[in-house]
Amino acid sequence: MDKQQCLGWGKSVVEQLSKDIQKEYPGIKGFSTTNLWNMRFFYHEIQQNEKLQPLVGEISWTKNILILTKCKDALEREFYLLHVKKFGWTKDVLVHQIENKTYEKYLHQAKLAVKIGSTTDDGPINELIRPNRST
Repeated sequence: MDKQQCLGWGKSVVEQLSKDIQKEYPGIKGFSTTNLWNMRFFYHEIQQNEKLQPLVGEISWTKNILILTKCKDALEREFYLLHVKKFGWTKDVLVHQIENKTYEKYLHQAKLAVKIGSTTDDGPINELIRPNRST
């Protein structure tokens, strides 16, 4: 990544790399220009956060990229990584939970629970993070 910044490597280099990989290994998937940029982004974001490093290996590439691109805060990313693993969320459920702002709702409920002296182990807070099985 240092060379990329110093030497001005960018879009055309990544596009050519994608073409070269696909030419060298016909039929192999996953090395599109977009995916190569996602790999770079993934590496850059995860190598900076030791707490997230063991979590990302527990879920699929697609879910990791969704979380990294849609969640900017490290704690929010950790929340979704842990809950995808714990509850076995599908990609669609994960997207729904992020769009539904489940993390923000969880924080709000946790703050209320602290104010009234209750815990977050059971009750309405836990219900926020479980996918609705009836839909």
